[in-house]
Amino acid sequence: MHAHNILEISQAAIKAAVKQRSPTPALVMSESLMSIHRKSQPVRPMVTFVLGGPGAGKGTQCAKIVETFGFIHLSAGDLLRAERKSGSAQGAMIDEYIKEGKIVPVEVTIKLLLQAIEKEGAETGKKHFLVDGFPRNTNNLAGWQKTVGDKLFLGGVLMYVVQEEVLQERLLARGQTSGRTDDNIESIKKRFVTFKNESMPVIDYYKCLEMVYEMDGARPIDEVWADTKAAINAMVSKYDAEK
Repeated sequence: MHAHNILEISQAAIKAAVKQRSPTPALVMSESLMSIHRKSQPVRPMVTFVLGGPGAGKGTQCAKIVETFGFIHLSAGDLLRAERKSGSAQGAMIDEYIKEGKIVPVEVTIKLLLQAIEKEGAETGKKHFLVDGFPRNTNNLAGWQKTVGDKLFLGGVLMYVVQEEVLQERLLARGQTSGRTDDNIESIKKRFVTFKNESMPVIDYYKCLEMVYEMDGARPIDEVWADTKAAINAMVSKYDAEK
């Protein structure tokens, strides 16, 4: 079976798997077929998705992963903001989406991510990447599968959980010094709603595949880091076993 047929099966199974909150036969079959297909491919870079509500501490934990494990940290948000400031037509479009607290079209985000992975990989020779803040909805997920497919190894998903009240306090405090136009109360509330409605189904999907490493991000940083480090070690072990 060709790779593109496998991906079509996988995409069709996403919504069914999330709805049932358990692997469907089509989902299990697609993952098995993709695994067989991967065995004949060259060693691929490993990607770890990092998700959590706005202000959940993803950036802090990513910085510690980079320092300890030497991963390359790619923030979907940072890449979008950099493009937003570039003065391009694409940047102007991104600006409107961010101001409204909406998710930028998947084609734009994936293009920026893949360009960054290729550039950083070529310059450093490294094969471990953190993708922070992506995929944010099932459209992102389907777009990633269609565009990237099995070209990259997905180690897993780091998920940081923090109560909304705590996140709001963190973001308002950050907004006093960050200079980010989306760190204001109205944008923050919109981002909370977007995360619950759009991002949680993605997390549910990966939970079906037992690929989510969930951490309580409200605890002291060192305690969160202990769990994060254990999760990264588990992912790297899986990646090394594939080689």
